[in-house]
Amino acid sequence: MRAIFLVVLLLTGCGIKDSSNLDIVGGEPAYRNWYGRFEVGSSWRCGSTLIDRRWVITAKHCLPGVHSDKIKVRLGAYNFERNNGGKPFDLIKVNKVVEHPRHDMALMRLERQARFRPIGYANQKFPEGYKLHAFGFGNIGWGVSGNGMLGVVLKHRLRKNPERHLIYTDGSKRKGVCHGDSGGPLIDPKSQKLVGVTSWTGSRCASERGVDGFVRPDMDWIKRAIKKKR
Repeated sequence: MRAIFLVVLLLTGCGIKDSSNLDIVGGEPAYRNWYGRFEVGSSWRCGSTLIDRRWVITAKHCLPGVHSDKIKVRLGAYNFERNNGGKPFDLIKVNKVVEHPRHDMALMRLERQARFRPIGYANQKFPEGYKLHAFGFGNIGWGVSGNGMLGVVLKHRLRKNPERHLIYTDGSKRKGVCHGDSGGPLIDPKSQKLVGVTSWTGSRCASERGVDGFVRPDMDWIKRAIKKKR
């Protein structure tokens, strides 16, 4: 995967065939029950991550033009088969959306408590070259649809004068995020905690530069929003 820039949410928009979305290129099959496929009607838009029994986090650019009562989140999504490849899943309606006032990040409140345990937050800085994992559904190449969730390894890239709410990553050749991966998680594989939300990459899938929304600087906003909207 080439460089990938992770920001709390993809700034370009989430749709199955929208070139602004990202999907995993060169990844390996993966199953995580805290991963939620963000669905509208009979199609899917983006990824999301369970951070509370009643809340998931995603990218704000995935939401324009979609009313909250049209959204469902399929936690534990593994593939597109009716039985989810035999893996446990939990399909829940969304009844509230809270968008970050400035960053590419949004929270979605679930209609009921999820059956799965939410993921925790990583609360540290990472050195140059530290390996992080991104997960997502969708294209495995430009215009090539995938058939299940994939995970891929990215390397943290330090940058002079970085924006506090962003985290930057590099992939390797032919590996990275692509159309459809927006809103999905960036994970610290050692602690298995959430680091960021996939936001945008370069003009091509598996671009050399990737950006995700960095969750740590926005923790206060996340906690206040969840407490206020319970």
